[in-house]
Amino acid sequence: MATVAIVNGTLLDGTGADPVPNTTLLIEDNTITRIGPAAQVRIPAGATTIDAAGMTIMPGLMDCHVHLTIPGGSTMNLVEPMLTSPSLKLLYAVPHSRATLEAGITMVRDVGMTPAGVRQAIEKKMFPGPRLQVSVSIMSQTGGRLDGHLPCCTDQFAGNLPDVPSYVVDGPVEVRKKVREILRAGADWIKLCATGGILAPNDNPLNTQFSLEELEAAVAEAATQGKEVCAHAQGTQGVKNALIAGAVSIEHGVWLDDEAIQMFKAKNAFLVATLLAEVSILERAEKNPGAVAPYAITKTKQAINDHRASFKKAVEAGVNIAMGTDAGACDHGDNIRELELMVQNGMTPMQSIVASTLNSAKLLRVDKKLGSLEEGKLADVLVVDGDPLGDIRILQDKNRLGAILKDGEIYKDKTNNRATILA
Repeated sequence: MATVAIVNGTLLDGTGADPVPNTTLLIEDNTITRIGPAAQVRIPAGATTIDAAGMTIMPGLMDCHVHLTIPGGSTMNLVEPMLTSPSLKLLYAVPHSRATLEAGITMVRDVGMTPAGVRQAIEKKMFPGPRLQVSVSIMSQTGGRLDGHLPCCTDQFAGNLPDVPSYVVDGPVEVRKKVREILRAGADWIKLCATGGILAPNDNPLNTQFSLEELEAAVAEAATQGKEVCAHAQGTQGVKNALIAGAVSIEHGVWLDDEAIQMFKAKNAFLVATLLAEVSILERAEKNPGAVAPYAITKTKQAINDHRASFKKAVEAGVNIAMGTDAGACDHGDNIRELELMVQNGMTPMQSIVASTLNSAKLLRVDKKLGSLEEGKLADVLVVDGDPLGDIRILQDKNRLGAILKDGEIYKDKTNNRATILA
């Protein structure tokens, strides 16, 4: 049985509790078996020791909205995706998974375009990456957010891999059938579009998509197999429709009014805001003129301030918030920038960390085993040089990630210059 002892660090357990200095955390195989003051925890002979003096011991972070097969920013114009073969698109998941884990993200939910085989490959340790849940496909109505039909009469998604079911569907009966196809393909979640989007050329993010009857059909069919629905929803009425239908998380939530905020609370639903997506779009447009389609720049500028205001209202009202970035719109490995944006827009550093650990684990239904550092839970752990409560931005500096453990396995350990998978 492999044993790891992380000693002399300040414990930030992910629950929102105050930090505890001079803590030892003992891991046996993949499980945290003991947490306590250094003087009270006996370290077995032969244990691998990580000295966290001057460092923070905290849970691995979670990102509830990524697209591992999409290179950062490639969806911002229509040329690059059209020139990328399905097999190359799939292989992008390998470096993107590694970059995500290197950033201290030990679990993600991929909300579209990544087949279940990527999850299986990471589980088989074919390449390093975070724990992974997938939605595989993204359901869209005809003419909706993920209808790839372009004015030139080409379908940009016609070349999907065989185990990524097509996206476009209409009517409650066909919606139910599509949910079954996606679940057959190995999906952990059903993702659908309840509004238009910013990066889509043909629709308006304020407009609703799918009827309430269609949304309810998707939720009901997913529930028959123990699965739940997350909804891309930016406009106010689309957010409300998705919540009424039973979606458990709203992705983006750009325009939220008071009624929508109260619906989140009444439904115990989660907001996954992805504040970083809009910032990344405008940064890329400024850095590389012509790299972002003009319609996307216009819609982003129209949305960004309202999005931040909605997020602040949600924080103040006590809405459940889980961290998500829309990585693919931003660069993979830059995920931690989302925490800085959450702090700039109403959260405390502690709230942003809880949103990225225990709250995200609750959304992903893994909080019994992950999301906080507690005895009996699985050992997804970060050792961070410094105090992220004093400056949340230190989490963005990969050189300050002294150690990264996933499932008890040491993927990185700079504290001992130990050769590891991510070394």
